[in-house]
Amino acid sequence: MMTADTFAESVEFFGKEMFQNALAAVGNYGEIYTRHLASISPRLEINEINDGETTGLMYSHPLGKVDTVGPGPINGGVIERILQRGFLRCGIPGDKIKRVELDVEFCRALSASVLQRTPDNVSFQRYSDDDDVYLALENGDIDVYAGGEVDVGSDFLLPGLSFSNPYFHEGGKAFALVTREADVQWADFVYWVTMATIYAEENGITQNTSNEMPLVNLFGTDMERLLRDAILAVGNYDEMYRRVFGQNATRVGLNKLNASPFGPQHYPLPF
Repeated sequence: MMTADTFAESVEFFGKEMFQNALAAVGNYGEIYTRHLASISPRLEINEINDGETTGLMYSHPLGKVDTVGPGPINGGVIERILQRGFLRCGIPGDKIKRVELDVEFCRALSASVLQRTPDNVSFQRYSDDDDVYLALENGDIDVYAGGEVDVGSDFLLPGLSFSNPYFHEGGKAFALVTREADVQWADFVYWVTMATIYAEENGITQNTSNEMPLVNLFGTDMERLLRDAILAVGNYDEMYRRVFGQNATRVGLNKLNASPFGPQHYPLPF
């Protein structure tokens, strides 16, 4: 078992001392759980460590009280700007690889959710340099970047950026939607659209039955159909996956659904 002294010798992003100090203070997750919770709540399998093979990580967090009415688009925020210009600006990787088509699918889902059933109102901009993506987000040249690499050594893990849950795993790498952290409302919106595709698959909701998705008022009553419109545009996660990788494609590893009975869901970011 890795100890505080041997942990992350090769990590340079934060400096290994930060991780060593944390472990020296409280121990690893299992030690913390045993110390505080094991006696009152046995550790369920969903709280175990995922080894990357046992089950997938595609799991939607509970939606909560969907009838709660939240604020509409904030003044000067990204959602308001998208509505005013009439289209979404989405950055995608410049690589000509198959996975980028999945990134495009999530951009279309966002467009449909913000602009109410108009998935094709997207302006795509390709980027090959992480620094260019960071500047594009900071300057407002793009609203979101699809395909951001989520690992501790990634150039994307810089102050000021926010990530959705990863929607694709490949060779230990995880990919997510990236937004500016300063616009919390937009970051939340992007997060829930990502979750919607997984929630739909978990509940057997497809593109043809998108009206079975719940109505939500989290971003004001004018956007109550945001989850339905996302699924109407692109379908559930499995439909998106098969449209990109082929109808007979086999989902393996972390890209599989983690559904009842739940398997391990804890998975550390790659170093």
